[in-house]
Amino acid sequence: MIIGPPRRIGYWLFRKTLPRNLEIKARLESISSAEKIAKLISAAFEKVLEQVDTYFIVPKGRLKLREIVGEQAELIYYERDESVDHRESKFEIYPLAEPAKLKTLLTNAIGVKVAVEKKRLLYMHEGTRIHLDHVNRLGSFIEFEVPVRESLEEAEKRVEYLVKEFGIRKEDMIRSSYSDLILELNKRA
Repeated sequence: MIIGPPRRIGYWLFRKTLPRNLEIKARLESISSAEKIAKLISAAFEKVLEQVDTYFIVPKGRLKLREIVGEQAELIYYERDESVDHRESKFEIYPLAEPAKLKTLLTNAIGVKVAVEKKRLLYMHEGTRIHLDHVNRLGSFIEFEVPVRESLEEAEKRVEYLVKEFGIRKEDMIRSSYSDLILELNKRA
């Protein structure tokens, strides 16, 4: 058997045709109030997810191992512009059978940047994921993930509709990843 030249780790992760989402994140005063709005707009409650996201040190984008209580773990690579409120995200998800082994391997090979623990209430509304998150050490947030299928403009309309329905104000928008917010907290501590 002939084995070809080794590939860089990022090759299989970053292709020209990565799936895309349009995302927003905002601070929430009350998860229960947001749940009421989700029900009013007929969003379907899917499940509660208890997650630990371990972010690894990579030169470009973000690489995280997502471990979910009672669910299959995932290795997720993504890139997005953190300088705008409505952020287009390109991502790749790889399901894992043995996350502990991969976590040890990646920790030893490239190092851990930070870990984020959260409890997520997942709602779905016309193909859009609505996340109501309580993040340890940070508080409560709402996220929308709208798949970009036909056009970015269509996804933008979906986001604007949800922003309006949930009463999200410009000053509540968060451009940072939860990982960045935790790192900021760690610097101040």
